[in-house]
Order: sequence, then C-alpha cells, then structure tokens
Amino acid sequence: MTEPQRYVSTVSWRERATEILVSLLGSLIMLFEVPWSSLLSTGIPSGGDNPAHPVLMLNARDALLQHATIIHYSYDFWAGFELFQFYFPLSYLAGGLLSTVIHPYIAFKLITVVGSVLLPLSFHFMVRGMGLSRVSGVIAQLCAISFLYTDAHRMWGGNVFSALAGMIGNSWTFIFVPLAIGELFRARAQLRFSATFAFLAAAAALSHFYGFLLLLLFGVVFAAVDLVEILRGRLDIRRLIPFYASAIAGAGLIAWWLIPLVFYKPFSSDFGGNWGVSLWTTTEWAERVYFVVAGVLCLAFSLIPKCRSRAVIVPTMFAVLSLLFFFSNRVFSSTAFIDVRLWHQVYFAMFVLIVVAYAKLETLLPPVAFVASLIPLWFLVPPDQAFLEARTWARWNFDGIEVRAGGPEFLDLVAELSKLPPSRVSFESSDMNNGIFGSVRAFELLPALTPHEIVEGGIVNSATYSGIGYFLQCLTSATCAGWPPGMVPPGKDIPRAIEMMEALGVNYHIATTHEIAVEFEKSGKVDKLYQGQFITLFRLRKPATNVEVYDGPLPILSFDDPLTTLVNLPRYDRTRNAGYVFDTSLVPAVNAAGERIDPRRLSGFLLREWYHGARVADRGWETRREDRHSYANGLLLSWDGNVDLQSTTAFELFVADRGFDPDVVRSNQQHTHHQLALPLLGLSPGTTRLKIHSDGYSVALDGETLPAQGEAEVTFTGENQLRVIRFTTNGEQRYRYLDIQRFDRAAEVALPGEAEIVFPARITDRCEASLNAEFHLMTLRTNCPGKPHLLKYSYYPKWKSDVPISMGTNNFMTLTPTSEVTVLKHEKGRVDVASLVLSLGALATLAGVAAARRRRAADVP
Repeated sequence: MTEPQRYVSTVSWRERATEILVSLLGSLIMLFEVPWSSLLSTGIPSGGDNPAHPVLMLNARDALLQHATIIHYSYDFWAGFELFQFYFPLSYLAGGLLSTVIHPYIAFKLITVVGSVLLPLSFHFMVRGMGLSRVSGVIAQLCAISFLYTDAHRMWGGNVFSALAGMIGNSWTFIFVPLAIGELFRARAQLRFSATFAFLAAAAALSHFYGFLLLLLFGVVFAAVDLVEILRGRLDIRRLIPFYASAIAGAGLIAWWLIPLVFYKPFSSDFGGNWGVSLWTTTEWAERVYFVVAGVLCLAFSLIPKCRSRAVIVPTMFAVLSLLFFFSNRVFSSTAFIDVRLWHQVYFAMFVLIVVAYAKLETLLPPVAFVASLIPLWFLVPPDQAFLEARTWARWNFDGIEVRAGGPEFLDLVAELSKLPPSRVSFESSDMNNGIFGSVRAFELLPALTPHEIVEGGIVNSATYSGIGYFLQCLTSATCAGWPPGMVPPGKDIPRAIEMMEALGVNYHIATTHEIAVEFEKSGKVDKLYQGQFITLFRLRKPATNVEVYDGPLPILSFDDPLTTLVNLPRYDRTRNAGYVFDTSLVPAVNAAGERIDPRRLSGFLLREWYHGARVADRGWETRREDRHSYANGLLLSWDGNVDLQSTTAFELFVADRGFDPDVVRSNQQHTHHQLALPLLGLSPGTTRLKIHSDGYSVALDGETLPAQGEAEVTFTGENQLRVIRFTTNGEQRYRYLDIQRFDRAAEVALPGEAEIVFPARITDRCEASLNAEFHLMTLRTNCPGKPHLLKYSYYPKWKSDVPISMGTNNFMTLTPTSEVTVLKHEKGRVDVASLVLSLGALATLAGVAAARRRRAADVP
C-alpha cells in the first residue's frame, strides 16, 4: 500500500506564507457573512435555544474563577443539576473567560460564530495533513462551505443554522475534528508521537461528545488498517508505539470529564428514539450525485493496488462504518447513536470522500481533464438564498430581545423580579413567543439577569428526571416544549399546575397569553405582580417552600429502575405532592423506616386513581364524546418485552389514556422491544366483550392471538380472576395507537389485592424549616429533628451529610435530620479524583515529552 507523502518539517517561509494565505480563503468568505454590527451589539441573545446558553457560559466562568472547578452542581435550572457533567464545557469556558474582558453577550455571540468561520480552514489543514495537494485543500474549503450552508438538517448538524440555533458545541467540535484527523495522518506518516494530536483530540471531545465518538471511529479504522499491515508482515508493531501513545495521551487529557460522564450516566436523561431522518431527502440533488460518485470512486481506488493509499482507504472505511451505524443504530440503546445525531457524521464523511476522490483524480487525469472535472463543483456552492437566510437568522439572534415587540416588557419583568425575594420561576411555553421575544425559550435567560432559578430549560436534559420540569410547563401552557422520553405530557390544567408549583417550590409564574393569565387569576391562589401586553407575572398567595416536613416515616417505593414511574407520578393528585422514598438498584433507600410498596401494589393504586379521574388528562388526544368509563386503557409497561405481573420489581409503571406512542420511549432498543399489558380483573364468572383498535401492536391473550382491529371476548371462571391482554410492538412502525372499548362492566382494569397507600401528612406549617443553598453547600435548619424532610433539590450522589440521603418525591433529596442544623456537602467521589489524577498524569507526560524534545534539539550541533 502506497503511503501518502510525508510532510517535510523544514519548508521555506514563502511556502508557509502561501499555505497560510490559501488556507484562509474560505474563512475570509465566512467572515464577510458575519453581521458584525449585530454581533458587536450588547443586545440580549435570542432565537432558537440561545437564551439558556449565556447562563451556562457565565456558570462556567464563575465556577472556574471563583471555585477552581468546571463541573459543578448548578442551582440555576430545574431544581439543581450537575452542570457540564453530561455537557461539553470547552466553548462555554472559552466564552466565559472572554467575558472577563469584553461584554458577556458579545463574548457569547463570538463563540456562536467562531466554529462556522474556522471550519473551511480546518478542512484545508485536514486534507493537507492527509498528504493531499494544495488544490485538494481549496476543494475541501468549498466542501466546508457547502457543509455549513446545508439547509436540509438544522438540528445538531454542525452547520451555520444549527450553530445559530444554539448547537454551539457541534460547531466547535467540527473545528477540532478535521484538524485532529489531519495531524493523525501526519503523525502516522512519520511514525511519531504527536502532542498536537493529543490536544486537538481532547479539544474536539470537550467541545462535544460526538467529536470524541467521531474520532474514536476514525481511530478504529486507522488501527484496523495497521493491523492488516502487521499481519502481512509489512510493519513492525514496535514502530507504532509512539504514534498510538498520542491517542492514549489524548484520552488521558479528557479522563477527568469522560470517565465520570460514563460512571454517572444513570443520573442523566437519555434521549433515545430516532427522528426518522432520511439521508436521501436531506441532501440536495448535487450532493446526492457527488456522494454516490465519490463513494464509488473511493471504493474502486481502495481495491486497485496502484491507487490504494491510507488517504483513500481510511476515509472510505470511515464513511462505510458511519453509514452502517446510521442504518443499524437500533441495536444500540443510547442516545449517542440516534439518527439525528449520526446524520452530520455521515454528511462530513461524504464530503471527505469528495475531496479524496478529486485528489486521486488529480494524479490520474491530464491537467485539462482534471480542470474540466472541477466545473461541476459549482453546483455544490450554496445558493444566494442560503447566505441571505443565514445572515437574517444571525441578525435576528444578535440584535437582541430588546428590539423585539415584547422587549420592553421583558426588561420590566427583569426589573420586577430583581426586586422580589429569590425563588423558582416557571413560565408558559407559547409558540407566539418566538415572534414576541425572539425565542420560545427567552425566559431561560432569567438566571443570568436576576437572582432567581427557573424550573424549565432545555439544558436540564442533562439532568436526571428533567421530565418533571417539563411536566409543569405543559400544565401551564396551551403548547409545551419537547419532553424527555418516558413522560406523557399532560394537557393544560391550571388548578393542577398551581399544585405542581407548590410541590416543586415555585413561587412565580410568567404567563404570556391572555387565556392562561385569566385562568391563573380565576384560581384565587395567586397575586398579580406585573401586567403588560405580553407578560403577566404571578406569585403564589401562599408561599411555596423548598423544604417539606412529614409526621411519620415515608413509604418506600421499590423499583429496579424507577424512571418511567417517577416522571409520571405527578400526573396523579395523590402523588403529585406526597412524601415517599425510592429504593432502587441505583439509589438504595438507606435506613428507611416506612412501609415498603412494590410496583404491583403501586400499579393497582394508580389504576384505581386513573379510573376515578384523580389525575391530569393526556395532551394531544381528541375529546371523547362517549362515556369515558366505557374505555379500558389502563396499560402497564415493560421495557424488556414481558410484563411479569407476578414480579415485585421487574416492570415499570405506565398508565395510558390512549395508545402508547413510541415517541415517549427512552432508547432505540425500547422502541421495538417494549410490551404493554391490559390487566382485567373479573368481578364475577362470565364474559366481557371488548372492541380493540390497535395500530403497530400485535395482541394476545394467554398465547392466543386476538384481532388487532375488531371485537374480542374475555371469559372469567371465578371472582377476582386476573386475565392479561398483551400488546407487543410490531416491527419498526411509528405512531402506534391503542384504544380498547368495553361493552359491559363484567371486569375492571385492576390488579388483585390491596391497593390503598397511606401517605404521611405534611406538617411543614408546624415546623420552622429552612434551607440555605450555597456553592456545593446546603444548610438545613429545623426545629423538627427526627421527622422526615424533603429538600426540593435534585438528588445527586455527590451530596453527602451526617445522615443518609435518599431519592424521594420528584427526584428530590430526603433525609431525617438528627439535630436542628444539618449540613450537606457536594464532594468529589473516588472516580472523580482518580480521573483527575489520570488527566494530570497525561498532562505531565506531555510536558515531559516536550521538554525531552527541547533537550535533544539543543544537543544537536
């Protein structure tokens, strides 16, 4: 196999200057596309997901400069969460440090565009590092611009539109991934250790986790090619040790972040489920032609001995594997492999193949023919409309909330909240806010502008059980944001929304539509603090507290995995604000003294609550005209495909008013392997008739297949006999639907046995309990020691105290203090310390290698 030409370390200054000038061509074009007047304004960023991100940037700055840490427990969103534990810190840290010398909003806007501006330069040095020509570098820059302005896929795409919408980490990782790939080829050609690669790879991973996955896949391909060479006897494995030590050093540099990310992964929300992204329809016709032709050419070049080289084989194998992952990603159970996130990797791989194909054609075709082959590249140039739309989108974001219709009222709201005692704030989600304030998520900026926390916020997708915060948003809104899988979003219900505010310690609510504001006023439980044309600010008349106290031991809900159950318990009136503790395989209930409730009994209790109407209604279902009680949609859920009603911990609870749609599943595996069960308890011997409407499920009773569409009979031979109809997923069908109607009352949807659960009474009003939250420190003061206390901050295992801390209601922390003052400290665990030591060791090793190289260079005469 012919290796690419090696870079010569001694080149003339003219060569270097020429290389730099050529490499800047694409980035200069991008610089002219930046609306600098808007970017350099101090307008409050709006548009897309942007409002939440300046908060993260300032969190990163303050945590580093004031507390010498990056990963930390932040109180700003939801009910506290581990910021940057499951999120990528580099771009936010850079913006935060920049904000110490320039205005924070200008700093934020700069980090938003820097990835798009530098991508052409990054592509250029990638292909030059691969040993390809300077002409290939220019072609790569053109491909980078086409990559940036693709209009087909704007979510996590690494392009201009997704970067401007708030996907900053994706944009940044595509600066470092191509540079790291170029350095990888250069170091491999010279069979040397490369500290440069180690740092570039670390930067790519810390910009976005997908940068790490992309480079990991590229490295696997590299290793596979080398393994073939070793097995053929063409390469001594010992010569590869310095080269692969670079990758180990790069992994060591990010160990402080990556290892805890994996270790604590159960404490983050996993967004599974594909989006149904089509590669074919999300590309332009010119891209399709180029991708197919380049792919065929590169495959052919990989098979022809005279054309074969590492610069051809590795990108080709990488593209093939990327496509394989994209089309077979359902075998993985993690959000890391959903199609919407793999799309940009495939898109990137295809553009790399275009450059590689042209580089090989340059060596095979006569100059005139090669120049002629470049002419069709014109069709990859983005149309003027794409540039115009991106500039317009950028101005919309960067001009700021102040110039939007609701801007003056937004500033008035900030001023009003700044005068009020700190508490959590919830806000109505309304699509109209995109036009009024610049973004439906504008209020997520409030933690950066006021001393208040907010409950909702897209960033809490990195926090465990963030669906509870979204649940409140759905209750208070005619429309609500996307919700984490596992949660059934409720319909608007203001009285229950106020109950939920009380349960979550939320004292303020922002209504942005007249309809919602009127319903809040009608409740009689809120005071109006501010009224504008677009904004109404309410405060609970009876203040909510961040501590609840109970008169006796909390019941213990025993689950292997409580996720689905926990995020759906707020749907029920009796569990929305009750006190209980979870005992799980992940978080055992230490020294808990309450009655133990297994899932079967809890399921029976909630099924009864369901049919008594003591719950919120599901969002999105049309109103039924018939008697609701004639329907039988009390469905129990199992993720592993077998609802075992004899087990006490094996199944999770999910009760549905209508069909179970796969959009609420938590992973790709669960999309196709879950099962629903309808438990029917016979009231007396006899037969009950059902009408089944099932799309996407096969239906069976005791192994006998029932019609998916039509009537069925279920016979009971005795009183309280349990018979279970099972609904199993049918292939890959999306938008599944179940609806079961019963014609008589010979059976009820229930489980046998005692279902009643008694929850302890809240005695918060009789106790003087308060919680002071500081950076990584909470102090609970109470005159009711010995009683269970619920602290309304999200459970996380790094919180420690002199009494056991358990996971309780709404994923809050529960404990029973033994004295009037109890201190909780947020401390690093062993895995955090060990990972940090590994990273410091890698950094010291790199410094030692650099020092040794300098000494050797000084010894050369």
